[in-house]
Amino acid sequence: MKNERLKYTDKRRKSALIKFLILLSGHNYSEAANMLGISKAYFQNKLNRDSFDISEIAKIAEWCGYKITISNHLTSFNLGEWLKEGSDE
Repeated sequence: MKNERLKYTDKRRKSALIKFLILLSGHNYSEAANMLGISKAYFQNKLNRDSFDISEIAKIAEWCGYKITISNHLTSFNLGEWLKEGSDE
């Protein structure tokens, strides 16, 4: 991945966000696939199909050192932490 690809311009595709986060963090797709517990080929297919769900995006973001925060003028919460709490039920 080249430095000119550091610009996150396609805000509609989830895969573009994932690629951007991985690039910024210095990780690679193989490491990301391993972290998610899937094969590199399956990870690449999910990128091509843009088929990541919100929990996978939050997990990748946190793994890359970022947090996804949902907020309004009254409150905010970390999406990754919220999803982890929900998985305990």
